[in-house]
Amino acid sequence: MSGKVVSLPALYLREIGSVVDDYGVDGITWLKALGIALPDDGEAVLELPLPTFRRMVVEGKALTDPASFGLQVGQRLLVNSHGMLGYAAMNSGSLRQLTELIEQFLLLRTNLFTLTHEVVDDEWRVVLHEIRGLDEARHWVLETIVLAVKNVYDFISMGDRPVSYTAFSIDTPFNDKRIQSFLKCDVRFNALWTGFALPAKAVDVPL
Repeated sequence: MSGKVVSLPALYLREIGSVVDDYGVDGITWLKALGIALPDDGEAVLELPLPTFRRMVVEGKALTDPASFGLQVGQRLLVNSHGMLGYAAMNSGSLRQLTELIEQFLLLRTNLFTLTHEVVDDEWRVVLHEIRGLDEARHWVLETIVLAVKNVYDFISMGDRPVSYTAFSIDTPFNDKRIQSFLKCDVRFNALWTGFALPAKAVDVPL
């Protein structure tokens, strides 16, 4: 596990630093102290040793609001944060096309998680699978990526808010009401999967 690396675009790391900025600590200086030097090119993808990534999350929570650090980062990762993937997403003809696009090209942006979909009864589920070894950073990652990916679906749907609910394979946290306020939908914990559900009938409606 010590040999694993986490790949993240520099722009994502800048957003993490900007949240830390809001709490009176220079985010770029803090990242440099962790050994993370950000290039000018926000589209550049950096590879961080997994222990460095976990340390970044732990320290970031300590420097900010531990209950909402991941949510604050996820809130800032809008569709234009994802480079060419975001541009292609904006040109998707349907939510099905959007899902298939992310499934195919996500690893060009990050290896923190993969995304698949499944149909259960009348639900189209967008399921997130995080990499192993996140340990103390796991909850942060799940909150961040669910909100960031949901942002893309909300934007592409022109404010129609197609997501019925989000699901987390973690215990109900003490800040569950705050999570709902960020995600703006019903949130279910202790699920067997992590991601969000859409009405199956909505995924082929032309955008």
